[in-house]
Amino acid sequence: GEGAGTRTDDYITVPGRTLDSLSAEYGPFEDAILWMDIEGAERRALAGAAGLLKEGRIRAINLESRPDYAKVTNPLLAGYGFKLVYCYFEAFERRDEVWILDR
Repeated sequence: GEGAGTRTDDYITVPGRTLDSLSAEYGPFEDAILWMDIEGAERRALAGAAGLLKEGRIRAINLESRPDYAKVTNPLLAGYGFKLVYCYFEAFERRDEVWILDR
């Protein structure tokens, strides 16, 4: 059926939505907290929340960070007014980070 996804032997493809589109349809979201451990898709999720980030509607973010994409996510979050306040679960070149809106 519609929205059910497509299956192959190796993976399942499902439809996705951006946080901005969900906020437009079900929101507006205010004072949101994002908790993201989505296996490297954090950058795409942040791109899909650009409107919420610009408007200051997201107050805190927990995300998994790796050196290869921290080069993108760290300046991006800082540019939206976020400050890194806590790092935990550091293992195998990855760690979980907590960022809060600092404005």
